[in-house]
Amino acid sequence: MKTIAKGGEILTKQGEGELPSPQDFSKFKLSLTLEYEFDYLEVYTPLEVVEFLKEMHLSILDKPYRKELSMYSRKGFKPGHKARLQGFTDQLSLTYISWLMCVPGVSENKAIAVARSYPTYTNLIEMMTNTQMTEKEKKAKLTEIETAGIGGEKGKKLGKAIADKLYFYFMSIDPNVIIN
Repeated sequence: MKTIAKGGEILTKQGEGELPSPQDFSKFKLSLTLEYEFDYLEVYTPLEVVEFLKEMHLSILDKPYRKELSMYSRKGFKPGHKARLQGFTDQLSLTYISWLMCVPGVSENKAIAVARSYPTYTNLIEMMTNTQMTEKEKKAKLTEIETAGIGGEKGKKLGKAIADKLYFYFMSIDPNVIIN
């Protein structure tokens, strides 16, 4: 099979034939990058590859009607209307909530709860770097953060697993550690 780009079109020919010249192949690659939007994901370990493929598969199963799968993520990283309804209207607060939502396991409700307790990144880091508290006390403070209840129900606490992830995410000094 032979594939070349000609005038922005991809041509495929069956059978034996010559491979495209390096110049034709470069034109083909350029054509691809100009005509299609690419997202790149760098993975280093087989586990990361498996996790990405799993997320991609589950995303397609969850929402097969979407044309663009936004890096196959099942969770959006932009806060919806919940944040605005709870009083977070400025762009900086919404970005802070989006950032918190990037931590695996942190939903919009949990990110909003953290943002209510620690309105800025500085507030959150000041608590986590407080030398008067032990690591266990810092994680306990995060654990006790309560999410908003739905329909008059009592809200749930953030929990130990999410508190550990948040603490590890912000306090880790090893850039190669994968948080899942």
